[in-house]
Amino acid sequence: MSNNKIHKKYAREQAIISVYQFLSVNSSIDEIEIYLNSIDLLTSEDLVFAKEIIDNVLLNKDSYVQLINKHLKGGWSFDRLALMEQSILLVATSEILESDLAKEVIINEAINYTKKYCDSNSYKYINAVLGNIE
Repeated sequence: MSNNKIHKKYAREQAIISVYQFLSVNSSIDEIEIYLNSIDLLTSEDLVFAKEIIDNVLLNKDSYVQLINKHLKGGWSFDRLALMEQSILLVATSEILESDLAKEVIINEAINYTKKYCDSNSYKYINAVLGNIE
């Protein structure tokens, strides 16, 4: 795996954590930037990549939530999901809609983060929801 892919994965993970901070304690953009600048994102390109994702999520959060809600089943709504699941869905939705990365790659990354940070079966519905995002 190339270093660039490793760096992007790390930057994406930091974007998810930053969105989680925003959702859980209503962090401001300034606080998120302080956090991002304090961690070891290996290059300025990684920092720009993470910030782009975060900016897209915060700018489009309401429309992303509406889209995600359309694909949740069984009476579930975005607000019922754990905050980390919300963060992963928002970041992945942003990347699916706003980037030129392959959808399969984005979903795979989201599933990996779900397995790392969320309940053991959460990846199943994360996969199903993201598979329907277009």
